[in-house]
Amino acid sequence: MTYRVIDLFSGAGGMSLGFEDPRFCGGHQIVLAIDNYPAAIATHAENICGRAVCANIEEWLEQNDVPIADVVIGGPPCQGFSLLNKKRNGDLHLK
Repeated sequence: MTYRVIDLFSGAGGMSLGFEDPRFCGGHQIVLAIDNYPAAIATHAENICGRAVCANIEEWLEQNDVPIADVVIGGPPCQGFSLLNKKRNGDLHLK
């Protein structure tokens, strides 16, 4: 059975690759991958699926329909890299 998969906070697509590529017991279809980092999404679109969206997920949801899916996966950023937690002492963060 092939599942339709949505990958949230997908980055360059490591988890998508595992779900899609039969070498990793995948064989499923990535119907949407979304992340707000342009370089990561460009890599994802080139190597895994063409339905990779570079956007803020909250803004994207306001203007788009979520495709039908069987599975939702996600790789939320660690706290030090999260845009919502820039000032946490002791963590590295993007500048």
